[in-house]
Parts: sequence; structure tokens; C-alpha cells
Amino acid sequence: MKKLISLVLAMAMVWSITASLAETIKVEESIPQLDVEVTLPDGAKTELQRGDDWTWLRITLDGHTPVMDLTVAPGEEYEEKSLKDLTEDEKQALVAVLSENAEKPTYVFIDLPDGNQLLVVEEDTEQNDFAVMETIYDGNFICLYARYEDFNKLTADDLAVMYEIMQSLVITPVEAK
Repeated sequence: MKKLISLVLAMAMVWSITASLAETIKVEESIPQLDVEVTLPDGAKTELQRGDDWTWLRITLDGHTPVMDLTVAPGEEYEEKSLKDLTEDEKQALVAVLSENAEKPTYVFIDLPDGNQLLVVEEDTEQNDFAVMETIYDGNFICLYARYEDFNKLTADDLAVMYEIMQSLVITPVEAK
């Protein structure tokens, strides 16, 4: 919970630190109804895989940093809804799915400047340390998952980088092009 509070405080600082973002990558163009672009920190290395209706982007940063996986996939459960449109029961069901492998998960919903919401789920135990940031846009799941391969603890700075990446998302409905 302390890291989540630190994350919320760090987010205010992150909004002013956009100079460190350098590379914009088109993550998704195979989902018919939207395009997704993301701006990554300077020096980020990526591996991109696309399926019929999903995209997976592995993000590796220089130095001792967590591995991050960004996925974009349509969801039948919430057709044409965004995270902000879900009922409280639907939001709690989403939290349950994202934290099903966690012993003591913490979570918070954050209101985004575009009016949508971001769900942050974090696990911080000796056996498990990960964070997931997910939003839903027009029925499509956009999820960033982070963990250290050597099982080190995620830091508030790691969470701030994740948030910065999720804040950089540019989602364009195909009809609006």
C-alpha cells in the first residue's frame, strides 16, 4: 500500500517529466476499431508480437529495471465500454482476475485526464512482487505488467515509469482517422 501511495504522489511529478520520453511505437494496428501508440523512455528495447487480434510488447529498459509487458487485446465482456463505465461489481471482478495469483494484493483506481480510469494492482510479498496497470478503452484491454526477473522488489520509481508509459498511450478510434 505504501508503494501505491508513493505512486500517486510520484504521478504528479511524472506529468512534468515528459522530456525523458523519446521513442513512440505503434503498438496496435490489427484491432479493427483502434490504433494504439505508446511513447517509451529513452533507450528502451522492445520485442513486438502480434496475433490475430492481440499485440504483446516486451519493454526492457537499460540498467537494473523490471521487465514490462504491454498487451492490447479486445474483450467480449465489456463491449464498447471503457473502465470508467464499468459498475462497481464489474470493477471488483476485474480486480479479482488481475490479482488471482496474489497473496496480498493492493489496488487503486486512478482517474485519468482523458476521463477514463486506470486500475493499478500490486503484490509485494517475499514470494511475489509484481504490478499491473490496466485500462479498458471501447471494450479493448490495455495492460502493462511489470516484474523483476531476479525477483527484486519493484520500487516507487519503477511504478512511476509504468505510469508514465500508460499516460503516454495515444488511442485513436479508426473511424476518427
